[in-house]
Amino acid sequence: MATEKTTALVLRTTDFSETSRVVVLWTRDFGKVRALAKGGRRLRSAFEVALDLLNLCDIVLIRKASDALDLLTEARLRERFVHLRTHLQAYYAACLMAEILSICAQENDPHPQWFEETISALRQLSGEAVYPTLLQWEVRALREVGLQPVLDRCVLCKQPMLAASGDASLTWSALAGGIVCSHCHVAARGRRQVSAHLIGQLQKLACSSTELPDPATCLDLLDLLHDYWMQQLGVPLCLAIYFQPIRRDAGKPEGGHGYNSPS
Repeated sequence: MATEKTTALVLRTTDFSETSRVVVLWTRDFGKVRALAKGGRRLRSAFEVALDLLNLCDIVLIRKASDALDLLTEARLRERFVHLRTHLQAYYAACLMAEILSICAQENDPHPQWFEETISALRQLSGEAVYPTLLQWEVRALREVGLQPVLDRCVLCKQPMLAASGDASLTWSALAGGIVCSHCHVAARGRRQVSAHLIGQLQKLACSSTELPDPATCLDLLDLLHDYWMQQLGVPLCLAIYFQPIRRDAGKPEGGHGYNSPS
């Protein structure tokens, strides 16, 4: 059978047998790939350390026409992002990116430009750049998978609403998919009041603005987006717990699936 070559980011690995692994890879040319790495658990395997989480690899695989696992025949390490192992919050951010990709990336749906931008983002995750880099990446991810929140009009009645209209706060519903006007907010589940300034910052990022908010605002926006991801996908984001600001009573969602900060 013909083999295919591409570059891949390791998203997840699972032990399959005493000697083999199942790996979930996000590839530049094929989208998400689930493949069997025979001998991948051996200390002296052909894959060596290439299949560690978050490694960037050049891979060779045999694609399967059916629902069966692809067969990974070769993986050569290209980049390990060593800095992530020395900065805990950066590592959590990278793992959260991998978690989102594991859920949202689709097989046979490549996004080569987004792939390259993701690799660049992983290189930038360090120090004070962690929160802005993660936020910018998540906004791009929402656009790529077609889950952009509605920020310029009521998501229910479609009435135009601008964050810069002078209102001090706006009603946000993660479940409905964006901001909600005063006439519709009663019908919106999982709602919370957020500052118009915060929505304005999110609008700028959604329009690909290069002006990034300060780290505290980034953390508030990440908290907003993580609740949005979970409501839209219907699954939890396990790593989101490491990116929560101190909860204020006024910011708790009403009737939604809120979560508490780690102690």
